[in-house]
Amino acid sequence: MRSRLGQSRAWYLIAALATLMAGLVSRSLGLDKSHFIVMYVGDVLWAGLIYYLLRWIQPKLRARTSALLAAAFCLAIELQQLSQAGWLLELRSNKMMALVLGHSYSSADLLCYATGIVLALLLDNFCRQKKHPLA
Repeated sequence: MRSRLGQSRAWYLIAALATLMAGLVSRSLGLDKSHFIVMYVGDVLWAGLIYYLLRWIQPKLRARTSALLAAAFCLAIELQQLSQAGWLLELRSNKMMALVLGHSYSSADLLCYATGIVLALLLDNFCRQKKHPLA
């Protein structure tokens, strides 16, 4: 029988992978860059992914602490987009790094990140309250 901690880690890994896949799909639908899904949904999902990855790495952290750490991480990533340092531009030229680091600062992204973290936290709390088999 798996431990409760092992089950929690499995749940967070599954949630992270599902969120990652949904985010990649949202970026590959072939929609115009000004489409709502392309502009906002990916950022919401990205922040939820960060929350789930933090919960997977440190499942003993309180959910609220994980949410705050995820928000701090997302804020740091968004703020680094204000920098046009050569080494950052070089990193951003790599497609995978561009998915992580982004390209340009947008205050709307901060709202998306907050939304994604809150939604992930609510789903996490719901599953733990309902005693989901994996959560």
